[in-house]
Amino acid sequence: MARAVEAGIVVQFACGIYCPPMIPDGMGYAAISLVNPGGGVCMQSAAVIHGLSDENPQVIWCATDRNKTRGTLTSPNREPMRLMFWSRRSDDRWR
Repeated sequence: MARAVEAGIVVQFACGIYCPPMIPDGMGYAAISLVNPGGGVCMQSAAVIHGLSDENPQVIWCATDRNKTRGTLTSPNREPMRLMFWSRRSDDRWR
């Protein structure tokens, strides 16, 4: 993969996530769901996905369990991301 990245055949979007040189629309949402399993897109980003808003947020809002690592994507090719945290206790009442 390193050779493919150097040759410009693929672009490293995040650690372990590669895509074609022309990053397709929505790749940020897909990458965040891969990096943050168990999390979900929320706030303004969810409104855009569901067609409730035509305003494109400057960051992708993602919700995750408060006890998970607070790491973020580290590639220069990524879209900015903002994390929201919830506690396990509030998550359990929806199950």
